[in-house]
Amino acid sequence: MAKINKNEFILGNCLDILESVDEQVDLVLTDPPQYRLTKENIKLNNRKDFVRKAGFDLFDSYDDFAIFTEKWIKLVSDLMKKDSTMYISYAEQFSNDLINICKKYGLSYFDTFYWHKINPMLQVRKRHFRSTVETTLIFTKGNYTFNFLKQTEMHDFMELPIVLGKRRLKNKDGGTLHPTQKPLKLIKHFVKISSNIGDMVLDPFSGTGTTNFACKMLNRKCLGIEINEEYYLASVKRLKQINRTKSGVLGWL
Repeated sequence: MAKINKNEFILGNCLDILESVDEQVDLVLTDPPQYRLTKENIKLNNRKDFVRKAGFDLFDSYDDFAIFTEKWIKLVSDLMKKDSTMYISYAEQFSNDLINICKKYGLSYFDTFYWHKINPMLQVRKRHFRSTVETTLIFTKGNYTFNFLKQTEMHDFMELPIVLGKRRLKNKDGGTLHPTQKPLKLIKHFVKISSNIGDMVLDPFSGTGTTNFACKMLNRKCLGIEINEEYYLASVKRLKQINRTKSGVLGWL
């Protein structure tokens, strides 16, 4: 594969594509497939059983999920420079397993960052707390980049709403396109802290293209890989709609 000059999306399975990538990356930032309950396990009182299938997201067992996770971690770690960083959105209850996998491939656990959702989904069953926090685990290699911003900006959490309204990408029927679209402000924050202008960023599960979008705004190179064609096409369209103005960037903020 040729060198990535600016900002590129590839449609396909990252497990295949990463083997042919020649570029060495400074930062990996991704929201990978998660281990989720199967349809048979999901029962909502007085509502139709619901499950969202998003490409990789259903695994027959946790062991299958762990094997998949180790495969992509190994491929990505081989592409990371000796001084680099990786951010992984990951369920906190499985974080110890992720830390052990990353350690196996030369990645040191650095910290955990928390996104506090100020407009979380309702708790339908009313048998548990509402889910308001999403965790991102951070791993490093060598003398990693860490651009310390203002003290007030360097908390280990950020309070932001779930992406809604015009900022939420829609499918052809007008519904939600992607179940876990991340706030652009959150991703830009990570990119600013752990990379520099001109650095190469990789997102092997690019979803709605927020990492690519943030990198284009911040003058980083980025390779995004997405297996779902509908997400991929929406991401390409989204990136083309960037329009720089005095007030910033219009469209898909």
